[in-house]
Amino acid sequence: MPSQNRTIGPAEDGAQLLTVLRRAGFSTGMIRRLKQPGGLLLNGAPCTVRTRVCAGQTLTLTWQEAPSAAVAPAPLPLNVVYEDDHLLAVNKPAGMPVHPSAGHRGDTLANAFAAAYLRLTFRPVNRLDRYTTGLVLIAKTPMAAAALGAQLRQGRVQKVYWAVTDGLPDPPAGRVDAPIARVPGSVLKRQIDPAGKPAVTDYAVLETRGDRALVEARPHTGRTHQIRVHMAHLGCPLACDWLYGKEEPGKTFLLHCRALAFAHPATGAPLTLQAEAPPDFWPPAD
Repeated sequence: MPSQNRTIGPAEDGAQLLTVLRRAGFSTGMIRRLKQPGGLLLNGAPCTVRTRVCAGQTLTLTWQEAPSAAVAPAPLPLNVVYEDDHLLAVNKPAGMPVHPSAGHRGDTLANAFAAAYLRLTFRPVNRLDRYTTGLVLIAKTPMAAAALGAQLRQGRVQKVYWAVTDGLPDPPAGRVDAPIARVPGSVLKRQIDPAGKPAVTDYAVLETRGDRALVEARPHTGRTHQIRVHMAHLGCPLACDWLYGKEEPGKTFLLHCRALAFAHPATGAPLTLQAEAPPDFWPPAD
């Protein structure tokens, strides 16, 4: 069974192990799995979640890995950007959903992961729409999933996207602070709504060509379709965005997760990852 070590920090001195795990982002289900015999060790000795820990002690977590249920392995290519014992980062192509759904049972990132990592559970940390390209983080262990998930919820993962807009943002750089909510009666579409959830995006135009712009967007919140909705709110929807802009048959919007910056889930060291955009995303000018 897989296991992982973690050193108890000074801020955790005297706390119950349950508190330490909760603060690290472990869910009730994950903690329940660690309660199996041998799942929790302090300096090599068995303990319980009620044990009080001391700074400097080594916590060893051991769990029974369970492959993702109902995900059939499929030999699809994985463009790996970064990998170690704790996490994997891939550059997802356009048209590939992250999770299986109706109509997509064998062509997803989950299927590709299941084929390449037969003994691991698929634990994506961030999710991208089917047609959005770029970085997807996948935790290899429950500890990494908990740590990265906590960073994401706390807004400590810095995200950089590139987008191609139909129209030129004016001003060419700024911040959109506009709440987003679901459009009544729609399961998919979102809109700006004062009663919606807070949503903040910083943006800057990197280059223009005619009436289109290459825009760098830095979302500070993680609302569904946030960048697409905010750019449309500026009057510059993503080019070929059939939901928020002008549909072009056979084409889809261009949105790419270019970079992610966060603390490594095991060491805490700063880590910045980048993924190249597809060649046809914003090709060099003639």
